Amino acid sequence: MLEQENFVSDWLERLQRESWQLELLISGFSIFLLVQAFPELREARMDILFHSDRSTPPVTAQMFLLILQLACIIMTFNLILHVVLRGIWIGTVGLRSVKTKTNLEGLNYSDFFTEKLKGSVRSLDELIIRLDNICSVVFAFTFLLVFMLFSLFMYIFAVSLFMLFLTSVWPEKPEGVLLLLLFTFIISILSIGLIYLIDTLSLGFFKKYNFLSRIYYPIYKFLGFITLAFIYRGIYYNLLSRLSKNRIRIFLIPYLLLVTLGPIHKINYYTFFPDTSTSNSLYNSNYEDMLEEDVFISRASIPSKIIRQDYLPLFIRYNPSVNETLLKLCDDYTPSKESIFISGIKFDKGIQINDPYVDEEDPAKLLGCLTNYYQIYVDDSLYQSQEFYFHEHRHKDEKGIFTMLDVQSLAAGKHQIKIFNKYFDSEDQLKDGNYTSFPFWLQK
Repeated sequence: MLEQENFVSDWLERLQRESWQLELLISGFSIFLLVQAFPELREARMDILFHSDRSTPPVTAQMFLLILQLACIIMTFNLILHVVLRGIWIGTVGLRSVKTKTNLEGLNYSDFFTEKLKGSVRSLDELIIRLDNICSVVFAFTFLLVFMLFSLFMYIFAVSLFMLFLTSVWPEKPEGVLLLLLFTFIISILSIGLIYLIDTLSLGFFKKYNFLSRIYYPIYKFLGFITLAFIYRGIYYNLLSRLSKNRIRIFLIPYLLLVTLGPIHKINYYTFFPDTSTSNSLYNSNYEDMLEEDVFISRASIPSKIIRQDYLPLFIRYNPSVNETLLKLCDDYTPSKESIFISGIKFDKGIQINDPYVDEEDPAKLLGCLTNYYQIYVDDSLYQSQEFYFHEHRHKDEKGIFTMLDVQSLAAGKHQIKIFNKYFDSEDQLKDGNYTSFPFWLQK
């Protein structure tokens, strides 16, 4: 038994001494993958945003991808820092192989300055050990943060499932005791999450006091299970016991502020350029020949700014977030599809596996619902009796409606496309809204 323990101990010590090679390998490979993954995650998040409504499942999926993007930023920054520190460490080890001691007396400095240097300059051995410890801590801290971000998502996911359950079981507009009960549930869930977050970031505030720790322990166990925090608690408590808590706080507070608040700050010298869209703004997303690969058609598009033909192709993207408004407008027809999960597996005369689709009972009625939602103007002229078609755009499979505008009677020069949509205000009154507007130039 003693021999086995000695073998395990020797193996762990040897592994610790040689772990820097694995750290560098993983860091370099991870940085390469993270740089490649970040734009893909952003495109996936935008894809969900443009191809779904604002219900709980797609919002949760977007939140997950947003957290993954944040994890990519943190890991890339930390691992680059780790590689730099490891490079300094390797350089220091190589320097030690040439000369083990620093000869301050041989520099011929004054006695006063030499004594000051002896008190402040570390020996190479001390510097190597210190750098090695810092590198290992940075490496472990990086993955600890990623696990903690994953825990944050698990908490958001659990709250989303709970809210989805409540909205499916309870009435749409609960009143009286039911409303108070719902409000109490929501506040309780958010409160225990906030308490758990404060304890984690404060390095164990509620665990320090005997009375509070007894009250906090059930929250600790419950949320530890929900967020899967038990996976990384060994790393968390090891770092807390290994390092000074004051030093961790001094480092952690500015680090978290940099990560969370950094992206919403910038230096902007464009004083005479508005940050928000105006009627004078021109965007590439409205012109198909200027669309970038990772940019979606936001609302509507035409082939180019300059039109040389008598007919102008116009594509209007269908936004699933307006489904509720469309259902109210088309109260005489119910679509065959619903905003639910559709499976391609059907048990009809055995098991059949096909692409998931639903046969629409009356596609023409469906098209009429979509076209009546919009009003199209060129300058101040309303285009009526337009013939529309369902269209899936070749750019990024944006779904919408397509029509051809007759512009041969228009004079050469600048013209403005204006598209208005319908919406219901807070008093459930139907009103017209400015959906989008952009110019084009007709060349004859």
